[in-house]
Amino acid sequence: MKQPWTKNFRSMPRDILRKLDLLENQLVVVAASKKIPATDLVNGVYSHIGLRLKGDELFIGPSHTPIPANGRYSKRNVEGWEIKRRDLPKITKSYTWESPNFGDSSKGTHMQSRDRLVYQKQFFEPIMMELVTELIRSPVGEGGTYYLKFSIHEVLDRSSETFEDRLFFALNLLRENTGTHGVHPSDVTLEDFQKSTFVDWEVFPKGTADEIIDAISSRTSKYSEEKKGVLRERINMFNAMKPRTIMVGSGGFGSYIGAEFSNDLVVFENTNYGNALYILFEGWEETSKRSRTDLLRGTNENYSRIIHKKGWENVFKAAMSHELRKRGIRVSKQGKFF
Repeated sequence: MKQPWTKNFRSMPRDILRKLDLLENQLVVVAASKKIPATDLVNGVYSHIGLRLKGDELFIGPSHTPIPANGRYSKRNVEGWEIKRRDLPKITKSYTWESPNFGDSSKGTHMQSRDRLVYQKQFFEPIMMELVTELIRSPVGEGGTYYLKFSIHEVLDRSSETFEDRLFFALNLLRENTGTHGVHPSDVTLEDFQKSTFVDWEVFPKGTADEIIDAISSRTSKYSEEKKGVLRERINMFNAMKPRTIMVGSGGFGSYIGAEFSNDLVVFENTNYGNALYILFEGWEETSKRSRTDLLRGTNENYSRIIHKKGWENVFKAAMSHELRKRGIRVSKQGKFF
């Protein structure tokens, strides 16, 4: 159903700017209340976010990530997006692809890598902001009006360099899904916010995937068998390339898995998104200091992104062979690691 409201803003709403001028709080959230006639709920105007009215009983779904079909920002929230930066100088990037042997795929294939001069790209990882719906007040008797609160489950720090961008994104996400918008102080303390913002990495010594997973499991019970399976696959893949260390996000960041190969070669991915793996050409110490929202900030000048599509494992291994050789790390001509 087409929603009866304007979905997106082209610039920051003036009422939001006025509200921010009045607020003294450093931490804020995007949230707003709305009066909704029972007829709209019956007619399914809000069914796309799990709201429905049956008789006099209102059904509110749990907090969730809005589906991509709900609008531009809902899609970007789940799938991410990228921008080609034609305003910046071109850079040299390594590309890897699969080619048929002697021009005939029936004779097998092999991986090729080549450096090319290309425009920089700025990739924005899926944010996965969640929409929360709460009932404020029900009408008395049949029909009438329901009072609901809609909010984006994301605390925003006004001192952050990315504050305006993330605020604008959250406002558009709320607007296109609910037809309302607003900003309010957060009740989260600054200390708790900082704990949930920076990736807390735990570095493991060399060992098998099972040894590392056993060590992780002894500290927490939150890993499902499915998550352990993904971690095992990544650790085995990284171990085959002889990394210095394996890193796993701890605390609220257990979805991060990574490996360090040299001072300027770090590999990691967020298994919750599961859509890409990143080869970062910066030092581990620098990477470890970043917040989760800044891990890939800027253009792809300092990283390569390998999308998880068919054959991505071979592309990743070939790309790593190419990068390791550039750094004088021994790799066989067949791409095997020593």
